[in-house]
Amino acid sequence: MDQRWFLRKERGDYGPYSWEQMQQYAREGRLEKEDLVKSDAMAEWATASEVPGLSSLVRGASPSTHAKTDPAFSVVVNTIF
Repeated sequence: MDQRWFLRKERGDYGPYSWEQMQQYAREGRLEKEDLVKSDAMAEWATASEVPGLSSLVRGASPSTHAKTDPAFSVVVNTIF
């Protein structure tokens, strides 16, 4: 998928990202199931849990939970998001 992907979290919109980046963020827990995502090919925003290829990777935990247990996660989140 060579499309550009965008992410909408509580603090704003982010991107563009590659499909591979979106999958990596989901694996790392930085993309939550209720976060909104959209590609150039999509007419509407969808939750990450609705997107094939992301739905099986996303977690329901919030970034603040990870930040409390993993200080490095907090640095990455603040850098990317």
